[in-house]
Amino acid sequence: MMDLRTGVESIGAPELGMIYAGAAKMAQYYGLPSAVGGGCMTNSKTFDAQAAYEGALNALTAALAEANF
Repeated sequence: MMDLRTGVESIGAPELGMIYAGAAKMAQYYGLPSAVGGGCMTNSKTFDAQAAYEGALNALTAALAEANF
């Protein structure tokens, strides 16, 4: 995902977790191990509630998609 106006990648967006989930499910379908990120991926400028929420949401989405590691 990118901000089309500035070209900056939006790494804390909710869509990132959905991409992780899709990648994990595709790897399961083809019998491949999968590793997805999360937890530290955020758009926040400081370590605050936004950073915690975005990181937890992306890590939870990856975990629910049953990624291997």
